[in-house]
Amino acid sequence: MTSPTLAQLKKSVDQMIANQGPDAPAAWWIYTHEDVYLFDNDGDEIYQEQEVCEKVLGNLHNYDHIYTMIQDAIEDELKTA
Repeated sequence: MTSPTLAQLKKSVDQMIANQGPDAPAAWWIYTHEDVYLFDNDGDEIYQEQEVCEKVLGNLHNYDHIYTMIQDAIEDELKTA
């Protein structure tokens, strides 16, 4: 699976705004190629090639525990709302 582009994300957000309204509450986490890096021995960031970024970001959907943790957090917050 490839990760969506920022343009595709914008289209999706525009559709959510059309459906829910511009003032609908939201939480967000967006990762882009600027977040895909390693550190060298000097502690400097080494940014990865586009192909590597696409693979890394495209595979994040495989981490089901992230979605589970977010849903658990929503349920916990609903208990105190």
